[in-house]
Amino acid sequence: MYKLIVFVTCQRTGSSISAEIFYRHGMSLGPFSFFQATPEKPLGLCEAIPIFQIDHTLHRIIYGFDEDSIHYKLAGQIMKNRERLRPTISQIKPDLIEHGKQVIQSLIETSSISGFKHPASSLFWFFWSNIFSQLPNLDVYPIFLLRPPSGIAASYARRADKPEFQNAMFDLVEIYLLRMLEIYRNWKGQKSIIRFTDENYQNDLQTAMINCGLKWNKEIYKQYYHPSVTVEINEHVNHPVQGLYEHWLSYCSTK
Repeated sequence: MYKLIVFVTCQRTGSSISAEIFYRHGMSLGPFSFFQATPEKPLGLCEAIPIFQIDHTLHRIIYGFDEDSIHYKLAGQIMKNRERLRPTISQIKPDLIEHGKQVIQSLIETSSISGFKHPASSLFWFFWSNIFSQLPNLDVYPIFLLRPPSGIAASYARRADKPEFQNAMFDLVEIYLLRMLEIYRNWKGQKSIIRFTDENYQNDLQTAMINCGLKWNKEIYKQYYHPSVTVEINEHVNHPVQGLYEHWLSYCSTK
């Protein structure tokens, strides 16, 4: 039996460091190159290039533009307007499905416990869940990463060096959280939530890791996670995404 850990997340929620810490504890990231990898940082953002490319292809097919290719507010509006036009696997060409199957097969064959993360995968769960269903002896374990919407938006704005992007992000974050919530509610197997906040991150990470069959090592965690790098912002925002995030937190108290 192969265990596949899938990080279900939005951008700027600590997914890169979380995936790296899981990797340092024994989770395989596969035989792939990684997005934004450098000689000094060979894991880059821990996003396998083949999965990154598939998600970007799906983004163009479904939404009509490349992720991060247009202003965040416009992207959020387009995606929100198309929210009801839910794609199905029948709309995807068989060669892309077969390619996705080969990528996941290559990943899980590297170790009994492997995993991947790319935030856009949350939008295309219909595609990835179909791939998972075609692979025998596969135990999928989704991990849902949460961060306050104010922190996500501020992180986006800092990364782009454009403060005006901050308020424009909330429509987009809402789309991700809604899709993630749908996946969470419909998932019948084991799953975990990790809150990317100073108060909860270490304990949530440890619990998820143990549940996945990995042995927790606090020294590894301390070596790779540096809280000073992350600025925690948890302010109430006047947008429906705030209520959605607070609804998510109600699942954390009972998981």
